[in-house]
Amino acid sequence: MTAQRIRWWLACCGLGVAGLAAAQDKSMCLDRLIRFAHYEFGLIYSSGYGGIDDDLQKELARRTGCQFEVSVRPRARTWTDLKSGNVDMAASGIQTPERDTYVWFHHYIVEDNVVV
Repeated sequence: MTAQRIRWWLACCGLGVAGLAAAQDKSMCLDRLIRFAHYEFGLIYSSGYGGIDDDLQKELARRTGCQFEVSVRPRARTWTDLKSGNVDMAASGIQTPERDTYVWFHHYIVEDNVVV
């Protein structure tokens, strides 16, 4: 994925969260760090905490002024931690009816699944 395409995706993501973070209103931040989890995802991840998910978290922090604790973890552990309350937010999840019972999804990236 080229840098230009990544910037385009980030611009789209920014439009998706603009309503949530229109101003740096600290009243919408927690009294503690927001625990944000993401995982290494092939082409849209580069080692050393990078990629779309990491950029999305940094942009949320910039626009809201909220503080985040970021962790990279396996996807299965992320779902368990979201359900138990050990993680507040995660990125790049796939929505299912079962997951709808314990998390709220915001669709910030639209793409088709492809088998190569």
